Amino acid sequence: MRPSIIRFSLIFRELFATPRHAGVLGKRDASAFARGRQSAGHATDPMSADKLMRIIVSNTLRSAPTRRVA
Repeated sequence: MRPSIIRFSLIFRELFATPRHAGVLGKRDASAFARGRQSAGHATDPMSADKLMRIIVSNTLRSAPTRRVA
């Protein structure tokens, strides 16, 4: 694994290592992540999980240009 990915994952884990985020970490699918994120209070829009899922399953992310991050 690249060092930049390892650093990012450690920062991500530290940011989300609070009881408030317990419903988000460890989710194995996007829908559970989106719903856990919403129930943890990360969204004021009651439709945020549904909106996030529409983006995830659409071609929006798949068709976005990719670039290497050093």
